[in-house]
Amino acid sequence: MSKSINKPAAANKLAKSLHEALFLSVTKKARTDGNGNAASVAISKSGKSYFGGKAESDTNLLDVTSEQTALLIAVQHRDFQIVEVATLIDSTKPIISPLALKVMADFANRTGTKIAYSVLDAEGTTVFKVKNVLDAIPFYHPEPSDLKLKKVAPKANWAKVAKNSKNTDEAAIAQALKKYALKGLELAFTTYQGASSYGAAVLTESGKIFYSGQYSSPDKRLMVHAEMGAILAALMAKEEKLTHLAVVSDKFEAEPCQTCGPCRQFITELSKRYGWKLQVYCFAKKQPVYNTYSIETLLPNSWGSKKW
Repeated sequence: MSKSINKPAAANKLAKSLHEALFLSVTKKARTDGNGNAASVAISKSGKSYFGGKAESDTNLLDVTSEQTALLIAVQHRDFQIVEVATLIDSTKPIISPLALKVMADFANRTGTKIAYSVLDAEGTTVFKVKNVLDAIPFYHPEPSDLKLKKVAPKANWAKVAKNSKNTDEAAIAQALKKYALKGLELAFTTYQGASSYGAAVLTESGKIFYSGQYSSPDKRLMVHAEMGAILAALMAKEEKLTHLAVVSDKFEAEPCQTCGPCRQFITELSKRYGWKLQVYCFAKKQPVYNTYSIETLLPNSWGSKKW
């Protein structure tokens, strides 16, 4: 690995694409770390590219790096053959995040891929580059994974279900969301075979449903829960008006599951930012029963830093 390997023009195709992807990020209006916004692209062996922005949390504990968002979108498309990740950090002195390195090292470990990684600064200069991300973080050794990944052609992570969600019956919305939350369950990126899984789906005002499973982490810190994954899928597709969210789990087959505290905080923060009035459905996997909540009911008297 080395620094200042080359200095391509800012109009460089990759730099230009990443600059455009900066607008995908969910950032605070006030930032104190000085490290700037970031966008990443995960490039598959097939040539497909998956772009992701960073998601900043009011609590900071729920921050999601742009690298993980890009890999999450790749997983949602059932594409595990990522061979390169490139990140543009909108700063003249970008910081190389050990957390992002851990995320990529873990992905490489679980998928058996070799991932090259590069970081560009605000001017499009490549300031960090490594041919194998595992070489950049030699002290991190996740347990060998026994996860059996199905080799299938990449597929979309969303579906068009209604011209206008407001014209759709609530019971029909609930059933459609359960259908796609179950599809999200199949996308759960667990750390080992047979681990408990969650699936979630969100409905947008335009009538699109985005779905995701959880993106687990061996260190238990760098996780993206299914609800967070489905929301990020919609936001990365520039769908910012969400109306409904659903969650299901294979741990709760006969009774409705619940959405956890961190997800309630994450949903609340974004609801404040975008003005959502989400209807939240918690389903049983195998029985036709579910509970319905507003996010205010799930998290009353929520905390916020007022920095959005």
